[in-house]
Amino acid sequence: MAFFGLITNFAETNSGGFSALGIDPLAILAQGVTFIVLLVLIKKFALDKIVVALEKRQKAIADSLQNASDIEAQKSELEKKIAKMLEDARSEAEDMLNKAGDDARQRLLKAEEFAKLRAEDILNENQLRIATEMAKARRDLKNEVADLVADTTGEILR
Repeated sequence: MAFFGLITNFAETNSGGFSALGIDPLAILAQGVTFIVLLVLIKKFALDKIVVALEKRQKAIADSLQNASDIEAQKSELEKKIAKMLEDARSEAEDMLNKAGDDARQRLLKAEEFAKLRAEDILNENQLRIATEMAKARRDLKNEVADLVADTTGEILR
């Protein structure tokens, strides 16, 4: 209490100092003591809990950021895998189309070759048949001409 009295006396003797500014040294001292008491109470009862809560929150945020980073890495990896799978599928489809086109061309060439051979066979058969028919027709014509000559000669001689 002697300290408070000393401050009060100091304030009264120097009426031009704190009083002129409207500052009450006792009020400032009381506020300082109240602040220190409040600081001690908060430190004793609440500060540890607040620090623990902040550390938990900081850890949760760090874990969330790490999880987000891991998920982003997984997403990137999956996107690369999907892109590779799509490229492989496109390549495989293109290969299948090329193979199907090649197979179709081969079949078409074989069909054309078969048709050409078959047409040649038919043409050869028809030429043979025509040649046979012409030979027969010539023989028949020769025989008929011979018969006509014989008949005409016989008629003339008679």
